[in-house]
Amino acid sequence: MNKSYFILLAVFMGLWFLFTPFGNYKDPMEGIHGFYHVQRIDPGDDTGYYAYLRSGFIEGDFDFYNEEHYFHFNKITDTGYTANYWYIGAPIIWFPFFLLGHIVALIYLALGFPVALDGYSFPYYAFTSIASSLEVFAGLVLCYKIIADRYGKSVSLAVTVLVLAATCLPYFAFVRNRMSHSGDFLVAFLFFWTFLKFRERPNQSIWFFIMWGALAGLLADLRYISVIWCAFPLGFLIKTLLDKGTTSDDRARLLKNYLFAFLAFLVVVSPQLASWKMLHGVFSSLNPYTNVVSDFGSLFQSIWNVFLGAKRGLFLVEPVWALGLIGLFMLMRKDPWLGGVCWVVFLGFLTAPVIIGDPATFGQRYLIPAFPLLALGLGECLAPLFKKRPATWFRPVGALLCFWMYFMTFSFNLVIPFKNQNFVPEALSRFAEVIHTNRFLWPTSYLDLILKGKFQLLDYRDYFFLIGLPLLEILFCFAALFLILRVIPCLTAEPGRTSALKWSSLGFLTCMVCLTAFIVLNHPELPAYEKKNRLQSAAINEFYREYPSLTRFKENIERSQKAGAPDAKDYALLADASFLSQSFKEATFYYKKAQRLHDSPSRALQLERLAYLTGQRKYPKVDVSQFDMDKDGSLHRNLGLYFLDSQNDITRATVFLLESIKINPQQKLAGGIKLLISQAYRLNSKLGREKKTFKDIPKGYGLMLNTQLFTTELTG
Repeated sequence: MNKSYFILLAVFMGLWFLFTPFGNYKDPMEGIHGFYHVQRIDPGDDTGYYAYLRSGFIEGDFDFYNEEHYFHFNKITDTGYTANYWYIGAPIIWFPFFLLGHIVALIYLALGFPVALDGYSFPYYAFTSIASSLEVFAGLVLCYKIIADRYGKSVSLAVTVLVLAATCLPYFAFVRNRMSHSGDFLVAFLFFWTFLKFRERPNQSIWFFIMWGALAGLLADLRYISVIWCAFPLGFLIKTLLDKGTTSDDRARLLKNYLFAFLAFLVVVSPQLASWKMLHGVFSSLNPYTNVVSDFGSLFQSIWNVFLGAKRGLFLVEPVWALGLIGLFMLMRKDPWLGGVCWVVFLGFLTAPVIIGDPATFGQRYLIPAFPLLALGLGECLAPLFKKRPATWFRPVGALLCFWMYFMTFSFNLVIPFKNQNFVPEALSRFAEVIHTNRFLWPTSYLDLILKGKFQLLDYRDYFFLIGLPLLEILFCFAALFLILRVIPCLTAEPGRTSALKWSSLGFLTCMVCLTAFIVLNHPELPAYEKKNRLQSAAINEFYREYPSLTRFKENIERSQKAGAPDAKDYALLADASFLSQSFKEATFYYKKAQRLHDSPSRALQLERLAYLTGQRKYPKVDVSQFDMDKDGSLHRNLGLYFLDSQNDITRATVFLLESIKINPQQKLAGGIKLLISQAYRLNSKLGREKKTFKDIPKGYGLMLNTQLFTTELTG
């Protein structure tokens, strides 16, 4: 085996030990603040991908309404399901490793260790972390093969190391690695490699085209924009059809092959289409949190920011791209058609970072699927330099580029806040400080744990993370290397030797058909009452997220009313929101509408409170001599409301309300009074845990008592 592969593996594992954060792996609920680790993933994007795995395998559906760690669980669409704007491709690739994690969890449980089989325990997270980093290693091996075929082994090794260590790739391979970028990286290299092989020998078997179409579908499942890679086969098709030397039989055969490729593409992309149709009611859904450039002035500024912006300018954070683009210009002179299509594809990918604002990202992550172009450009740029001068000149330059990238990666979010618009200048200004304080190891990485004396083998989790995890990473890397070197060449085998290609393609397509069937058959249209219930719950959550703004709250209530006939809960929630916003007349209007649909003692009590708050009634005077005359409990009840809403004295209010219930437990408003007292007790317990009392809460906080909105806040 070529020793370059072992060098590449050594560099990759070195970065794995340097970057991969283990966090507080003995208690995943207490991670290090400000960054991700093996068991801590982002509750938005990352969990959006991961939820497909966990919910689909553990719960047997893609209904994310009860997904614990998913930040957007309450984004209910018109279908009644929770929205998921993230792609299904990464979970598809991770699934075998998630399954391995489940098996390991079963083994631990059988041995008596308390490992949950819920998809959230450490084996699941650890194996999906391995899967993501392994995709990068596999992509690097393909990168080496592509460049070595064109420029030789020494150039290829240099290029591959730069692609790995001089770009933003390590951050998404090892740190925040439960996003789709590792999959983008691998499948893009695989697709480009197959195209180059096809260009060398167009007379491929029908199964090659089926596999090729499946890869294009997987690119779309990872990120729609990645279908820009299809410019290569489509460009070749147009070029061949327009070539006067192409016979009619050749045209017919090529069109037939491309048709089979397109059908395979549709089969593989169908799970994504089916899931979004089921979840959102449409076949494609733009993430609403995406910031899109809206005018030409902003467009030009965005282009500047992409290349030279102080936050993450491509040539500032990842200067190796400058060499890559120079190489692509050189390629156009040598091979105009290939170089031209490379530029078309690069500019296609460039539209994403230019048009889409991404304030919280590191580097130009949207260009990761274009890394095969970077590698090709680097190969073209470095090859003549390697011929003219000894290769040793490259070592200090390459080392400097890699060190620069490590410094940039380390500075992101650990030293400089991730939203800092002057990230690069700020990072440079603090370079000496970082070096001087020895804060140059990624926190909780393997090397960091060793140097801080935290390498201790005390229980089963220590053995798994400190011994098992690195061994598994190395083992899977060797397995990936073996498969790529032995199996991948079968993808472009001669027409008579396509058995492996045929069965692997059929197996993958069958899995995609089954996944699509699972989505379609296992997710029926939700009944109106379920949609209403979810939209009402979403409204409650939005109220607390955005208060005092009620825009999204009201939007969800309006959608709930459209999902079915408006019910008492719709109006009660609107009344509660108005009441807490101190829009008392509006609250009175909605409470009365709710009462007409369903009489409730709690809402009746609210109307009595509103009568005082709007001046329709006057609070009773505190006259101890009249207490004995209170036969129906109304005096104590009204005094309780006086201390609650006028004096902000929840303690005294509770005393009078309790006395009112004792005097007349059968009074009409008893249910509302009991709920109010119950909420007051629970609020007191919550404050006690925070070492506070009723006196510490803001004035008017008592308004929240006896509302359904506050019931949710106390339980949630």
